[in-house]
Order: sequence, then C-alpha cells, then structure tokens
Amino acid sequence: MIRIKRTTYRTIHTDYLRFAVLSWNECAEATSPTSTQPYANRSAIDTIRYSYDCIEAAVEYIYFAGVHDQLKIPIPDTWLTRYLERRWNDLPLSDRLGCMCFAWTGASFWRNNPQLQLFYDLKKLRDGLTHSKPTGKQTESQLSDTGSIPIGEAKLLPSGLLVTSKPIARFSPTPILLSASDAEQALEILLHHLIRMQDVFAVTHTTLFCFYDDQGKNILTTSDLLQKLHCKFSKYWPHDHA
Repeated sequence: MIRIKRTTYRTIHTDYLRFAVLSWNECAEATSPTSTQPYANRSAIDTIRYSYDCIEAAVEYIYFAGVHDQLKIPIPDTWLTRYLERRWNDLPLSDRLGCMCFAWTGASFWRNNPQLQLFYDLKKLRDGLTHSKPTGKQTESQLSDTGSIPIGEAKLLPSGLLVTSKPIARFSPTPILLSASDAEQALEILLHHLIRMQDVFAVTHTTLFCFYDDQGKNILTTSDLLQKLHCKFSKYWPHDHA
C-alpha cells in the first residue's frame, strides 16, 4: 500500500505474488499429466506468467514509492536519478531495475552473472508464452523483437554484468511440456528477486512483500515461501539464506 497525501493506492504486485503461489500449489498438488496428453498444464503456465509479472509490478511499486519519499531510504539527486525519471516508461524491465538500484543505492542489483541470467531465462520463457511465434527459423529482427539474444552473442547491461544466451534454468522447450518442475523454478526466481529487493530498498523493520496463508492463518515472508521449495538456484543467491 502507498499513501500519497490523503489518497491510498493499492498495488497489484501483492496480487501477482498470491496468484503465483496459489498456482504453484495447484500445480504441485495435481497429478502431472503425461507428455502424450494433448493439453498444457495451466497451473504451471499461470505460475510462470505471474512470477514474471510480479517482478515487473514489484519494480513499479518500489519506483512509485521511492519517488514519493515512502521507502525510508535517501535517494540522491544525481543525473542518473533524473535520467531514470525522464526515461522510466521507455526502459526495459532489466534496465529499470538495474539503473534504479544503482542510482538510488550505488549497488548492483544482480551481484553475479548467473543471477542476471536467471532473470533472462524467466523473461524469455514468459515472453514465449505471451508473445508466441510460429515454430521455425527466426530472423535477426524477430530475435530483437522478442528480446532474446542470438547464440554466440552477449549483451552488456548497465549493471556491468554480462548476460549470454546459455540458460541456467532448465525450462521445458514447449508450452505443452511445461510441468511442476518448470513452475517451481519460475517461482524460485521470483522469490530470490523479491528477497533481493527487500534487502536493497527496505529498512530493517519494513516488509515489502509477504503472502497470507489462508490455511495456516498466518503471514509468510518471501524467505518463508522459499524454504518450501526444492531450491535449485540458492548457490547463486547465498545471502537469501543468511
């Protein structure tokens, strides 16, 4: 929730987090269909889509709170901060998050290349689900349109980290093969990003992200949720378990 003067705005990132977790619960509890069945796992797809959308909505929430002085962290008045304010709507999500973190805190959001690659693994998968193209050979312009990176090329981001086309997350290659394992990987990537945002943009006793457990009648933090997964990427995010 964000309060501006006398008006309170509700942010959608909390809904996306809830949708992602609930979709994952349904996916984990359901009997996994075999690859011979002619339909996709809807719960797995929903988990993946909501996981990426939650990262995007959380970045918007943090930026909105920051520019209205509600993050309780000092935001310096520099050329990069002003540039970010002018170009915010034109920047891709990775640049928004990377530049915002560096401009406001002087630190890189992704602390190593695998962390950044995992973000792009999730983005590429989600883009394939929401902006799918016919199977076949892609042209250079098509690769540019989807935000993917041709094999053998690399992209240098403002954070100074290098993202290549070699994936770390082992997502199934086609939507109809997506399973509970793919959904869990997507949710884990989301939770690692939210924990990092909490560490970077919040003060010690402020909780930016949480999930209300209807069954247990208690509030779970992102770290609590992460402990419920069979984490595959924890070695790239060591501080999340400190």
